[in-house]
Amino acid sequence: MEMFKLWENYLPVGIRNHKEGISTTEDLKKALLQKCESMDIPMVRVASVERWKNPPFLPWMPEEFYPQSIYPEAKSVIVIGLPIPLPVLETSPSIYYRELYNTVNSLLDQYTY
Repeated sequence: MEMFKLWENYLPVGIRNHKEGISTTEDLKKALLQKCESMDIPMVRVASVERWKNPPFLPWMPEEFYPQSIYPEAKSVIVIGLPIPLPVLETSPSIYYRELYNTVNSLLDQYTY
C-alpha cells in the first residue's frame, strides 16, 4: 500500500475509494483500465517512460515536458485517446475540423481532471 501514500491524491475518485483491494501495480493498472472503460474512454494504455528517450517519431515535445522531467521517479504514464474521423481531419482548416478539435480537447480535459 506504499504506492498509495504518494499517489492517493492523484487517483480518480472511483479508484481512490476502492484502493483497499489494490495491492500491486498490476491491480492498479487493472483498476485504472476498468475505470476508463466505465467512463467510455475508447483508447487507454499504460506506457513506460522509456518511450520518451527514443521516440519512434520526431521528438515534437520539449524535454522539460517529458514524464521524468516532471516527476523523476516516474516509471509509467497513462495515455488516453479518442478516435478522430479521417475525413474531418482532411478538411483542415475548416469549421468542421475546428469544432472536432475543440470537442475532443474538451472531452480529454473532462476525462483527466
